[in-house]
Amino acid sequence: MSRSKVKRPRSALTWRPWAPLIGVTTGCVVGAWFGLYDVNRILAAAWVGLPASVWPGLDLSFGPAFWSILPAFTRPFSPTI
Repeated sequence: MSRSKVKRPRSALTWRPWAPLIGVTTGCVVGAWFGLYDVNRILAAAWVGLPASVWPGLDLSFGPAFWSILPAFTRPFSPTI
């Protein structure tokens, strides 16, 4: 029998895209039931806040990171004949 000829129940095709979400949700619920989650860290987190106010300007300090990456962007002069 060919694979394309196999008739699946309509419900199997309907639930197939939802299977990963159902599996993750079920796993989280079971993990919470056994006390594997530390919800205190989630409750103590700062969910709303403003970023630090710094000038989003151009930084022209040529530090070690700049000098270590510079050779990758330079090309020795070689005229084509």
